[in-house]
Amino acid sequence: MHMRGTLPGILVVLILVMNAGCERSGNEPGPSMQWLQQDLVEGNARPRLQHGMLDSGFYQPLLGPDWAPYPLAEQQATLISQNRFIYLMAMTYEVTGDMTYREAVQRAADYLLAYFADPDRPGYWVREVRPDGTASNRRFHAYGHTQVIFALAHAFQVSGDTRYRDAATQTWLALNVPK
Repeated sequence: MHMRGTLPGILVVLILVMNAGCERSGNEPGPSMQWLQQDLVEGNARPRLQHGMLDSGFYQPLLGPDWAPYPLAEQQATLISQNRFIYLMAMTYEVTGDMTYREAVQRAADYLLAYFADPDRPGYWVREVRPDGTASNRRFHAYGHTQVIFALAHAFQVSGDTRYRDAATQTWLALNVPK
């Protein structure tokens, strides 16, 4: 298993959730890191990547129980859905070292920069985007902006691409500098 730095946050949360309220005898093993990694990849990241991400980097958030995406005409990515996908791919890359997930981070983050960034206000982002890249909701969404900072910081961490760091910083400045 490939892991850089500290244990990725997602695995810590999974371990805490799985062990919450569990009473074990001394002979029962806890969850293994191998099982957690397999569940992260097979039960979440890989199907979302295979069925949810378009070649453009747009993440289709509407997936059925069999992972089949809803019709493209019904799909709209939000700041939340696009950024959570970026973070999931970044954490999966950190855990596995599989370049497929790093490439997914970059494509999804590039889509975010190209189609969610408000061209008239640096550090601001539109709330929802259609698969063709047109904004469908331009209303300000503070929580969505915090997700941009979080996801792009992780995209920078795994890729080293300073565009992600700079966009995250610009967003932080836009939210924190009094006007």
